[in-house]
Amino acid sequence: PPPPPKAAAPSSSNETEVAFRVEQELQPGEEPFEESLDKPYIKTSGQLKVQQLRKYLAKKLKQPVAEMELACQGESLAAEHSLQFIKRSLWVNPKEELIIHYRRVRPDGDA
Repeated sequence: PPPPPKAAAPSSSNETEVAFRVEQELQPGEEPFEESLDKPYIKTSGQLKVQQLRKYLAKKLKQPVAEMELACQGESLAAEHSLQFIKRSLWVNPKEELIIHYRRVRPDGDA
């Protein structure tokens, strides 16, 4: 008889999920967005790209996507990066919860 099918690795689905908190980052004198997030904690696939997250947040915050950017540790996030990549490469303390900031796009020259 053929061997029984192999079970999937028990924790494989957890490895690809990323849980994080989203907060607004304000510049001095900058007004907060009119809308706020009902649920600032998100748990989703680690494969989710920054561009997809930005579109989701823009919709929730009723902001134009082009006027919003995401950052981690003060560093602007590239649209093609995945959440898993950000957590592995930018987040300095893996024992603390990941925090991603959303902010208004800054004019060229401001950092």
